[in-house]
Amino acid sequence: QKNSKIKICLFSGGTGNNRFIDLIKNIPGVEINIIVNGYDDGKSTREIRKYIPGILGPSDFRKNLSYLIDLNSANGKIFKDLLNFRFPSKITRSEFISFLKLSKSNKIVKKLNLYNLTYEKFFTLKQYLSFFLKFYIIKKKLIISDISLGNILISSAFLKNNKNFNFSLRDIHNFFDMKNNIYNVTKGENLYLVAILENGQIVLDEEKLVSIKHKFRVEDIFLIKKKLTKKNLIYLNKKNKNFRIKYLNKITKYPTLNPDVAKKLLDSDIIIYGPGTQYSSLFPSYLTKNIREIIVKSKAKKFLVTNIFLDNDIIKENVESIIQKFNFFFNKNKKTKIKNNKLIDYYLINKFDKDDKNLLEKKNYLGFDKKKNF
Repeated sequence: QKNSKIKICLFSGGTGNNRFIDLIKNIPGVEINIIVNGYDDGKSTREIRKYIPGILGPSDFRKNLSYLIDLNSANGKIFKDLLNFRFPSKITRSEFISFLKLSKSNKIVKKLNLYNLTYEKFFTLKQYLSFFLKFYIIKKKLIISDISLGNILISSAFLKNNKNFNFSLRDIHNFFDMKNNIYNVTKGENLYLVAILENGQIVLDEEKLVSIKHKFRVEDIFLIKKKLTKKNLIYLNKKNKNFRIKYLNKITKYPTLNPDVAKKLLDSDIIIYGPGTQYSSLFPSYLTKNIREIIVKSKAKKFLVTNIFLDNDIIKENVESIIQKFNFFFNKNKKTKIKNNKLIDYYLINKFDKDDKNLLEKKNYLGFDKKKNF
C-alpha cells in the first residue's frame, strides 16, 4: 500500500538493542515501537522507586528515549545530554533545588545549556521540574548522588500526571518530539522482580540479578507487590527449594497488558524478541497477562534474536536453554501450553566464527553447538 509504514514491535531492555534501534530508527517508512518493562531496580532507579511510592523503574525507558532522540533537531543534543546526565556525588541540597528551579547561575543548568532550548521546551521542562521540586521540599530524603536526570524527568512527569506511569510516558514522548515510541508492557502496576537459582538461592532484586556472575543458572522469576523483607528471607532460607518456589509462585502477580501494546502487536508487520539481559529485561515482559494470546493472533513475522555475549544473568546458559526458558515464561501460569512455532517464525542466532580476528575469548560467547529443531 502507498504511504503505509512497516511497523516493527521490539521487546527490549535498556541497552541490549541500542545499535539495532540506531540502525532502524531513521529508515524512511519504518515505525518502531519498543516494548519495555519497568522492573529495573539499579542504583539510581532503586532510589527513585523508594522515594516516590508506586513508580515503576524509569531507567530502561530513559535509555531507549535517548537512543530515539533526533540529534539533528533544534533541541536534539541538549535533550540527549539531559537524559544521560548523572548528578555528581558532592551535590548539595541547595544546589539541587537551584537546579530544579532552573536558576541561570546553576552550574548544571549552564553545563547542559538548558537556556539554549527553544522557549516552549524550556518552559515545559521548568513546569515538569516544579512538580519534582514541590515533592522534594516536602519529602526531603533523597540520595541525589549519581541519580540520573532522565529518571528525575520521568518521575516529574509521573507526579504531574497523577501518578499514571503510562500517561506520563506519552507526555514525555511529546516533550522530546519522538517519531517512534516506547511503551510500558503493562498497564502500570508497580511490581518487583525476584529470582530463584537452581541451587535454591533467592536473588532479591533485579539489580543483584544483573550485576553478579552467579554460579548457578536462574530457575524461575517472579513479580511481587512488595519487596521481600529480611524476616521473609530468614523464613524462606529455612525451607527447601520446592517450598520457596511454591511460596513465591503464590505471591506472584501477573500484570495486565497495556491496551496500546496489544494494539501495536496486532497491527505490526514484524515482532522482534531482542537480545539483552534475558531474566531481568525480556522474560519478565512475557509474564504479562494475555500477551501470548495477542502475539499468536498477530499476523506479524516473529523473530527471536539471541545474545552474542553472555550477560551476568545467563552466564551458565546456551542458545537452547534460553529458547526453552522463553517458552517456559510465555506458558507460565497458563492452562494450555503452546509451542514456540506459534510465537517464533525465525531464529537469528550468532554463529561462533573461529577465524574472526576480532573475537574475544570463546567463554565470553553464548554457545550454540547442538543441531536441534525448536
